[in-house]
Amino acid sequence: MIIGSLTFPISMSSTYNAHHLRELTHLYEHEKEAWAKDMKEFLLIAKKIVEKHLDEGNLPQGQLETLVEEYKEIVLKGLLYHSYLPPLLQSKKGWEI
Repeated sequence: MIIGSLTFPISMSSTYNAHHLRELTHLYEHEKEAWAKDMKEFLLIAKKIVEKHLDEGNLPQGQLETLVEEYKEIVLKGLLYHSYLPPLLQSKKGWEI
């Protein structure tokens, strides 16, 4: 699969996406991070759009630009959310949670 100038094997992207979807579900349901729900919904919609264009080899430029902008907006929401959280404490062994 080609997205812009990036190429991903279909099997690799489906494996990683399943893991990301589980992580996003956890963040939304247990940590109450609303941006994670938006990202999960975005990824599922983006997957359908990409699958629709698989035979063409890549996405139309306008569609790609729209997906990139939506992705950036959601990432910014997550970064903004986390910017208000207190920093994690660091112990001598590493990060404490």
